Amino acid sequence: MSHRSPTDRLVRAGGTADRPIYYDDRRGTYHAWYDGGTYEPVTTAVLMAVSAALEADIETLEPLATAVDPEALDDLFIRSARSQPRSPGRTNALVVSFEYAECGIRIHESGEIVIDPRQRG
Repeated sequence: MSHRSPTDRLVRAGGTADRPIYYDDRRGTYHAWYDGGTYEPVTTAVLMAVSAALEADIETLEPLATAVDPEALDDLFIRSARSQPRSPGRTNALVVSFEYAECGIRIHESGEIVIDPRQRG
């Protein structure tokens, strides 16, 4: 998977070499990607992305289970990846949204994780 900015509107905002995070200045959102093909659980990718976006240690974040059932979330994306190959143009693609660590989180079947921290107090 390439770690270049996927669009011109996103700029690298941090993260690590193997887990970069990008910022969309116009929307005020952070973007990261997970690779379900190597069985990285989507929950691991979410935790790492939120940690990078908020510049917080993972240990200081609330448990992901306070917002969503981690096993169900992982299973949902594993089953989705097995049932149909990812296709960016698919109109019925899976998107899961929830609130975590005072941020809006959207996970797209394409592997994109969008973090909206604007609701943080």
